[in-house]
Amino acid sequence: GGLVLIALLAAGVSIFVSRRLSQPLVRMRQAAERFTRGEFDHPLPLGETLEMNELAGTMNVMAAQLDEKIRAITDQRNEREAVLASMVEGVVAVDTSERIISVNRAASQMLEIEEHAVVGKYLQEAVRVADLQQFVTIVLRTHSSQESQFELAGPNPRIVQALGAPLRADGGQNMGAVIVLHDVTRLHQLEIIRRDFVANVSHELRTPITSIKGFVETLRDTGADDPEQASRFLDIISRQTDRLNSIINDLLTLSDLEQSGRREIGFEPTNLTSMLRGAVELVQRKADAVGMSITLDCDPALTITVNSPLMEQAVVNLLDNAIKYSNSGGSIEVSAETYPRHVVISVTDHGCGIEKIHHAR
Repeated sequence: GGLVLIALLAAGVSIFVSRRLSQPLVRMRQAAERFTRGEFDHPLPLGETLEMNELAGTMNVMAAQLDEKIRAITDQRNEREAVLASMVEGVVAVDTSERIISVNRAASQMLEIEEHAVVGKYLQEAVRVADLQQFVTIVLRTHSSQESQFELAGPNPRIVQALGAPLRADGGQNMGAVIVLHDVTRLHQLEIIRRDFVANVSHELRTPITSIKGFVETLRDTGADDPEQASRFLDIISRQTDRLNSIINDLLTLSDLEQSGRREIGFEPTNLTSMLRGAVELVQRKADAVGMSITLDCDPALTITVNSPLMEQAVVNLLDNAIKYSNSGGSIEVSAETYPRHVVISVTDHGCGIEKIHHAR
């Protein structure tokens, strides 16, 4: 009986001791599981033994350090994502296998892809832009910065400038490439406008200069024989000189517009027939040279409020083009039709016309 009692007491002591040892271990296991889930706000309570206290203290310090580091990394990631999201330029990062690491909002809009859905996919699978795929391949193969420009097709085609650079870790090992996409469509359009503007100004300057030169040569040859005709030619030369001055003033006005954004155009009552007749006289010699006739149909009493030099310049442009792109020996009709609140000036020829692609201009 005594042995049985001793055995029972030993078993009870063993159970008591095992529980005192196992319960802190269970709590530590549970705490470790919380730490793996990123829950660091429940520190371990101190145990009943020195060893347990030291272990619990060490785990609490570890948890605090992990929490601090994870918060710092999270803050850095949020700052990076905020910067990328606010950028006008598109940014695409890929690894060495051309799997997408990250895409910012601007790039997803340019490439018409889902910002988060494409992460982890191969670039060739997510983006159907052959020029971009080739560009990324070159950056990864050469391990050097590259630059290129290509067009993104679609309902609204865009011109994109791409800048690529290797993506390296702190130790210098190659991690992939980062591509910055800049939409230069507007700049491309402005460059086209600039070229067209230079061509148009050259055309505007050439027309009065050619006219002045032609009338001067005519005066030199026949002016002394017909004083009345010489006087009329001199009047035309004077008007063409005024037109050149007007064009130069327009260029100065455009320069002022870039500085101030304001422009004032002078308007005055003008006899429309006189203005149209003056425009016809400026191109008459060119029309006569190709056997073309120009007729004018306008109410002699009609007066409109316009900037006369600019309006005459516009009509001369239409007449000049009508002569250029019509068959020799044809005819051109200039007319003015009145409506309750406006007047329509028409220059009609019988040439090849203007292709539809250019009508918007």
